[in-house]
Amino acid sequence: MIAGKRHGFSLIELFLVLTILGFATAIVFPMVGRSLRGSRLRAAARDTVMLGRYARSLAVLNQESLLLVFDLDANAIALETERTRQVRRTRALDKVDIVEADIGEAALTHRDGRAEVLYRNNGTCAPYRLRLRDEQGMTAWIAVDRYGTAQTEFEFQ
Repeated sequence: MIAGKRHGFSLIELFLVLTILGFATAIVFPMVGRSLRGSRLRAAARDTVMLGRYARSLAVLNQESLLLVFDLDANAIALETERTRQVRRTRALDKVDIVEADIGEAALTHRDGRAEVLYRNNGTCAPYRLRLRDEQGMTAWIAVDRYGTAQTEFEFQ
């Protein structure tokens, strides 16, 4: 060790670094909270749209009509064959409720807390509109036209 040469940090330098980190944390933390807000709702909306696209693709590929079933009581979405009602795929929506399913045509029917959309083997389906809501009260509307094109709108409070 050379005489007169110091090693380490002074208390003032350490305090200055901790103050800068505190300010940075105070600025960044609210931004992270806002970006995470509604992430479950966005994920549920994305999964719902993707399952509709999958239903359309599978109906055309296999040349068989499929039902996209929205279980309003269980907050789940299932893909079933029209004739045998065999479940091809299912997805439970975690902490997101299916609040409403608007009927666009007679092919979307309600019975026993279920709404069913028929995806035909020619790639078309009945137009429909869904409303999802998460536990914080934020809402997502999913509108699907007869060709399976989906548009999603979010209402954050």
